[in-house]
Amino acid sequence: MRYPALSFMICLFIVVSVENVLTNSIDEVAVVAFGCTAPLGFASLLRAIPLYQLAVEELNRRQSVLNFTFSVVPARNCLAVAVKDDDILAKWYYKLQKPRRIIIFIGIGSEIGCTANDVSVYNMAAELNCLIINSVSGLEINPALLPTALSLSAIRSSSYVQLCVSLTSEFNWTSVFIVWDKNSSLINNYMATSLQDQLASKIGSLCTLRTVASDDATTFRLELIAFRRVSRVLFFFGHATKLRRLLITAIQLNMTDGNFAYIVVDPIPNLGQNGRFTWYNNDINDQEAKEAFRSLIILQPAISNTSGTSNASVRLRSQFNRRSSELFNVTYSPAEQPFQFITSTFDGVILLGTVTFEAWKSGADLSDARQMANQFRDRTVRSDFTDYYVNRNGVRVDNLAIAFYNLQNEQREPFLVQFFNASGILQKSGTVTGWPNLLWPPRNQPICGYLGDSCQTTDSSALLYIVLAATVVGLGLAFVIVFQKFRHHRLTVFMEQWFLLDASRMKSPGQAAFGSSVSSRGLDPWHCRSIQK
Repeated sequence: MRYPALSFMICLFIVVSVENVLTNSIDEVAVVAFGCTAPLGFASLLRAIPLYQLAVEELNRRQSVLNFTFSVVPARNCLAVAVKDDDILAKWYYKLQKPRRIIIFIGIGSEIGCTANDVSVYNMAAELNCLIINSVSGLEINPALLPTALSLSAIRSSSYVQLCVSLTSEFNWTSVFIVWDKNSSLINNYMATSLQDQLASKIGSLCTLRTVASDDATTFRLELIAFRRVSRVLFFFGHATKLRRLLITAIQLNMTDGNFAYIVVDPIPNLGQNGRFTWYNNDINDQEAKEAFRSLIILQPAISNTSGTSNASVRLRSQFNRRSSELFNVTYSPAEQPFQFITSTFDGVILLGTVTFEAWKSGADLSDARQMANQFRDRTVRSDFTDYYVNRNGVRVDNLAIAFYNLQNEQREPFLVQFFNASGILQKSGTVTGWPNLLWPPRNQPICGYLGDSCQTTDSSALLYIVLAATVVGLGLAFVIVFQKFRHHRLTVFMEQWFLLDASRMKSPGQAAFGSSVSSRGLDPWHCRSIQK
């Protein structure tokens, strides 16, 4: 061939063109749910499947270019997920793989009571060049290690740990006490230990962690007594009923007078698994609990009180219940279908479809999972339910709030907000009202110390100094008075007798009689000068 270089360029152009055609010929996006389908609970895949289905159907209604399909990889129990998770994933990938189709795995992540190794699953997805999405439990991602993984859950534990640290910095609380109930959800374990690590690493901070395996007889009395000795700020990580018990004991120990702050994290408000943080239990302790709840601070999502009652939210809840009943003959109470779980699970699939469709329109390679993962990162998302942000690691970040419990209207009233685009910075959104004795915020340390004994020592020392100073001043005044008295006496005597002369000086030399003429030479010269005046 006379022009080999030209021939090579033509062949290269043909290869690239064919590759582009094949890339853009993708017409099916297979969304595959992976996880444990038993037991039926909050962390079960069975609860998320209806939402995945509804979201896939919604994507197909919004556009007709790409065909989104949904299927489930069955892993019947935790053991199967924990031991053979990556094998199951690879098996189903090759079983589902076919031309013009890309496969995207989605799951709920770590499950309560199931210690499956999520990382092995995400690594396998990267080897298979597949996107994999955690939609419920949340995951911290290093893109260099997990390049095709995304975490689109509204439950991001690390964000709440950062919020706890920001709160202590905001009010200069350098001594913090943590109580972690081991008989509670796994998220409490992570947050309690992570918060301890972060506070312990801060210069000048003192952090104490107490672990409790609570039962029906636990009152937290010993923990509160230990807390009172070293701090005035307590973070509690446990079930809502246990928090109520702790606060009742606190009020019985006179530890709810406004000088103590009790703080809880509630990432999914009113979730049945964590309980409902409320004073009311219809028992004899209600009145004490109600008063004690005035000392409570709650860290939660920054959502309005009407978010869960919007038209879109009500419609999705209804569809979720109906689909759950159709598929699994299960219906959920309001406490079992929290707003954050339903909307974030649904939104994760909607965002997946939105980004995939955008990439298809721009001519991107949909089969390149790493490139697709980059399309999700560092973007703000506005859904039908809320706004959120996917950071540069591919992790969803939401607005969070710090609220107090308003007994007047039985509502949580946010007064500080941490926005998703300003991590670590708290912005004021309200004022704390109804805090006991209007002492908000509590001091890091009382004036007289945690035990109230430093003022006694100070008072005794001050009194000693005052007595010594008073004695010195008294002696000085007495000396001045005596000196003035003596001086005044001498001056008085002198003024009365200064003009009197000695009788011997009243005679002139050689004279015998007083009636004779007086010679001026016989007088004291000083006296003469005085008379002359």
